Amino acid sequence: MATRVARAMLAAGAQEVFLVGGDPETLDSLGLRIVPDGAAHEGPLVGVIAALGAVSEEIVVVTACDMPWIDERHVARLVDAVANFDVAVSAADGQLQPLFAAWARATVKKLDAAFDSGERSPLRVIRGLNFSVVDFGVGTWSIDLDTPGDVARSNIPLN
Repeated sequence: MATRVARAMLAAGAQEVFLVGGDPETLDSLGLRIVPDGAAHEGPLVGVIAALGAVSEEIVVVTACDMPWIDERHVARLVDAVANFDVAVSAADGQLQPLFAAWARATVKKLDAAFDSGERSPLRVIRGLNFSVVDFGVGTWSIDLDTPGDVARSNIPLN
């Protein structure tokens, strides 16, 4: 799933794609740079912070690798939508999907402050920022696969 997401990012023009967190021994075989998340088991916000701190690009697209049907059009639309905002967040018929968003790297200080004050939820942080929403509607793009059973039930090939 991670390589599918990486291909979508590269097809959209990403300069670099890397993985944040996870088990380096398992992920090393994918051939992508691995960035430690800095605070294991502290929630997804720390992964977003690690991603923003790992690059010099002004816009960083962060997505969960368990959303394997994201494609380059989705990525490109988020990048276009971040413009003068802190973050452009995807949505499925109005429901925000905070783990697929384009972030202005300069936002990292605000995220650090939120994390230091105890926040762990990207969604709650996003709601306190200047954000835009890109609603892709409901579709396979927004299906996340958390378990092998989810993959089997999806009936959608991962190739």
